[in-house]
Amino acid sequence: MMILKMMNVFFVTFMMLSYFLTYNFNSPLIMGFSVLMQATTISLMISISFSFSWFSFLIFIVYLGGILMIFSYVISMTNLKKEFMIFNDKSLFTIIVFLFILSIFLKEDSEFPMNFYNSFLENLLLLIYSKSIFKMSIILMIFLFFILIVTVFITEMSKGQMRSI
Repeated sequence: MMILKMMNVFFVTFMMLSYFLTYNFNSPLIMGFSVLMQATTISLMISISFSFSWFSFLIFIVYLGGILMIFSYVISMTNLKKEFMIFNDKSLFTIIVFLFILSIFLKEDSEFPMNFYNSFLENLLLLIYSKSIFKMSIILMIFLFFILIVTVFITEMSKGQMRSI
């Protein structure tokens, strides 16, 4: 029970830190790092909560593939700034809220408010990949693979950058 509580505190701390980075910094590189932290935390939570390591890996790959493509587009369109750390009233308030929530989870008698071991969620995940929906899942996987191949062929390297230097 103590190990589960420590893992929950770790997950909450990691998620709050990534939200703090996203909320307070304007650099696309910091935001990309924040997305990487959030995707890692979510996939670890799914892998530990349900014993589906392949499902968490699949979610991690899909999440990063989509979001980091958007961030690469944003990075190529904007100029990178040297200012990474800007503290204002908004960031000070966020730090105080972060420390308050962390102190709640570090108390001895507190319980983690979200129960990831809900049998309803496990049944829902098992229903998605049941025999009755298996053909639809295969068709969806083939369609997504086809879209991936088409996207790779559309974005040729000979086109150059998206913005002029």
